[in-house]
Amino acid sequence: MRLSKNQEYHILKIYMKLFIFAGILLGLMEIIQYQSLGEATGMPLHIDRLDMILLLILQTASLAVIYPLFLAGRDNRIKIKGVSDYRFAINTERVHIVTFLILAAELAFSLRTGNAVIGREVTSRFSFLFNLIKVSAWMPVYYVCARETKKPLYWCNVGLYLVYEFLCGWSGQIIQVIFFELFLFVKHKKGKQKITTIFQFSNVLTGAAFLAGSGLYSYIFSLKNSIRYAVPFGSIAPLGFMEGAKQLLSRFTNYPITVAAVQNHARIAQLYAAQKKPFWELETILSPLVPRFLMPNKEYRPLGNLVKQAIWEDNPIGTGTGYNFFVYWMNIFECNFGCFVAGIMVFLVLACVSKQIIYAFDNGSKDVELLYFFFIFGIMSETSLSNIFGYGYISLVYTIPFLIVTGAVKIRKRVAAESTNQCTA
Repeated sequence: MRLSKNQEYHILKIYMKLFIFAGILLGLMEIIQYQSLGEATGMPLHIDRLDMILLLILQTASLAVIYPLFLAGRDNRIKIKGVSDYRFAINTERVHIVTFLILAAELAFSLRTGNAVIGREVTSRFSFLFNLIKVSAWMPVYYVCARETKKPLYWCNVGLYLVYEFLCGWSGQIIQVIFFELFLFVKHKKGKQKITTIFQFSNVLTGAAFLAGSGLYSYIFSLKNSIRYAVPFGSIAPLGFMEGAKQLLSRFTNYPITVAAVQNHARIAQLYAAQKKPFWELETILSPLVPRFLMPNKEYRPLGNLVKQAIWEDNPIGTGTGYNFFVYWMNIFECNFGCFVAGIMVFLVLACVSKQIIYAFDNGSKDVELLYFFFIFGIMSETSLSNIFGYGYISLVYTIPFLIVTGAVKIRKRVAAESTNQCTA
């Protein structure tokens, strides 16, 4: 088997195909059974099956264009005079220690107060300080650009990050780290025969991994929800294998929520209008960025929350979801035309800024292409302005200055050729 020059891109294709496969399988199950699945489980269906089929085609097409969009945009960047000449360089002498201290502090504060844990309300006056440092946005950059595979503290930080996210009620970072590692391993181990062999059996291994993951997720689902609902471990019984497989599929696709957003589009528009906050979907970008003492009223519901409220009236304010890119913007258009127009402009500007931030960490190795792919993936597969930007790379507005002050990150002038394999200072 002859591999392409950029053989690591094969990992990105596998990741994309995994989500496409899950979407098609769960979508067909929902269409055939005519029963809501995934996050929309329990919602009576009233939408035509033909519309559901068209939505499944749209969902699949939205995922299929991610890789071409990535290839088209990876090398095209806006050059800003006086800015593009500089980059962020990782200081490997300090970044591991500083990142460890950040993770340890965040984990200790969350365990003590419940801060950042899904479903918990925190009243501590120090919460805003811990919320300014966005661990979920920094750690992907750290994983890629501060990568030192032989340094125990690096792997300790990765493990601590996964523990922190899991204790906050999230488990999706596990699959992300696995694919990050596969991409970087393949990229920096080119030419090895074992990599070629793995690619030859990639479909078989993907199927085997899904079967093993279904059994494992049966227990992860129980533990995760015990954390989310603040009940003792073991209170929620593990799922059966088939139910675990179904729940795992729902982790890889938001097709059921996309169907719910279309079926309940009129109700969603009513709920949005009832808030009397026409541009709130744009303001949600600021919600995770601005401390509550400066932005006291954050209790309005974004679209991702209204989609769920349209299903369950008692849906709490703090929960939300993401769904198909095109359906999301259709909902905004129906909710408020002014927000739709302004939102498109804000989206384009912040998407460009996010890309600039990602590539500001590139020293020529192009490892950050992995971050850009996942950024595009998030836009097309799980759109929500607050998730993409408020909790995305824009949220590093406080973290990067802190890392610069502590010496973990430095500002360096770009040279004509930066050919090292690691982002070092």
